[in-house]
Amino acid sequence: MSRRKKPKPASKQPTVKFNIMAQTWRRVAVACRKDGFDKIADSIANSLEDERFMGVVRRLLDLGVDPVAKGESEKGPLTGMSFCLTGKLFEPRARIQELIRAAGGEVHSAVKKGTGYLVTGEKVGKSKIEKARAAGTEVIDEETLMGMIPDE
Repeated sequence: MSRRKKPKPASKQPTVKFNIMAQTWRRVAVACRKDGFDKIADSIANSLEDERFMGVVRRLLDLGVDPVAKGESEKGPLTGMSFCLTGKLFEPRARIQELIRAAGGEVHSAVKKGTGYLVTGEKVGKSKIEKARAAGTEVIDEETLMGMIPDE
């Protein structure tokens, strides 16, 4: 008899995606209230305060459900900018990608035409940097990128 593995427990700390989702629904509630849809606004507000509901949302996020529809990212300081990460970075790569996307930026898996920035960590090949510069991509380090992203 095989047992199904339980999903990993949801983190107690909200993630960037969780915060974006909650902010978006708060904005919807405010808009509903302004337009006279008080019952809908109350329902949204009550859901955001319900720990059971928010626990379900956290579990969905932990399982990889993305609350931001593709092509509808929040406008932020990196809106219209694209990045490619390379080398050994101080922060986990997935975390940096999440921060870039949450700030409105786009992440490329490789430098291509239109990539604005190559973010370099340690141990980056010289040829990769030369290729990026030849493509018109600006080469920056991780610290410079973090300076472009506001603190959460």
